Amino acid sequence: MIKTFCIILTLFFSVTPLTYAWNATGHKLIAEIAYLQLNPSAKQQVDIILNHGFVNASIWADQVRAKGNDSMNTWHYINLPNPPPQKNVVDAILDCEKNLRDQNNLKGLIHWVGDVHQPLHAIARDRGGNSFYLPPNPYGKNLHQFWDNGAGILFNVKDLKKTASAWLKTYPPSEQQLAKTDPMDWAQESYYLGMTQAYVGISPKSQPSAAYIERSQLIAKKQIVLAGTRLAQIINQSSF
Repeated sequence: MIKTFCIILTLFFSVTPLTYAWNATGHKLIAEIAYLQLNPSAKQQVDIILNHGFVNASIWADQVRAKGNDSMNTWHYINLPNPPPQKNVVDAILDCEKNLRDQNNLKGLIHWVGDVHQPLHAIARDRGGNSFYLPPNPYGKNLHQFWDNGAGILFNVKDLKKTASAWLKTYPPSEQQLAKTDPMDWAQESYYLGMTQAYVGISPKSQPSAAYIERSQLIAKKQIVLAGTRLAQIINQSSF
């Protein structure tokens, strides 16, 4: 039994990418939450542009990278507090917003808005947590991967629409949060969460405690709902 479990863990870590913000389920949840909040006109437009593939479009940027195209690698994150002079996730969001009639821009926007809300995609420390190694556990070999997987909460999602509706109802963003429309403000929020939450209560090469896992899962849920709601705001306000 123990040997089998170790083999499963080894396979899991060998196939899970290290730098994707949220896993595929997380990105699709964000898109589903956004789609639920689109007004009729915006929904009609995105259905035409993406051929009714809004949710699946959320993982397009990661699929491009998985095929060996690294031209957009730096667009997935921003290294705060002092980002180097390279195109980052904030720049990518602002560029995409300029023309959502372009299919790749719309697909990119869906993904990048999700990325910027993952706390460790806004922090330079330990290469965004990639160098903060954890012992064998079901959620990730390092802190970055742990948070990409929502501290394990994303493994339990069976029905995207049902989960999106439930989380949106349970964790609605505040008016103050939704009043922030600058992607750099979103990145700063994520950086703050990374420094005050992701890096608190955990040590390198130590198992995450039950309390840390529970707290991280709650933050992940709230960030995913916030990302989806802000994404819907952008699209609803677009003139296409």
